[in-house]
Amino acid sequence: MKKLIGIFLIAGVFMLAGCEKQELLSYDPYNGDTLVKFHEPNTFLSVANEPTVEIQVDSSSLSGEARTVTIAVDTENEENTADPTHYSFVSEAVIPSGEHSAYFEFTGNDNVTAGETVVLKITSITGGGSFEESRHKVVMF
Repeated sequence: MKKLIGIFLIAGVFMLAGCEKQELLSYDPYNGDTLVKFHEPNTFLSVANEPTVEIQVDSSSLSGEARTVTIAVDTENEENTADPTHYSFVSEAVIPSGEHSAYFEFTGNDNVTAGETVVLKITSITGGGSFEESRHKVVMF
């Protein structure tokens, strides 16, 4: 019984020694840093049924001014398989003053081959903010 208690004490010490206090990121919606990202990581677009879809971008903070988010194709992403003539999209989404979200349209055309993929990325936001890793994959069929 004493050995069992000793083993639990030693295990407890090792478990506590391995714990580091990590600083959590928190975004203040009024005064903090801005994180801009796509609302969802993927969209599946059935071109035959509904060729146009609205894609949402979100901001972690509010602003007293409208902010423009610029979107582009991530040309370096190897998952891009769609012919650029098979789709079009609005390259800017405007987040209204006092709002967290905006939408932009993406449209596939009749020439799409099932499974063609486009990876989009956010390239800038007026007023600054973080957006480096935000990607959105559109799979068309």
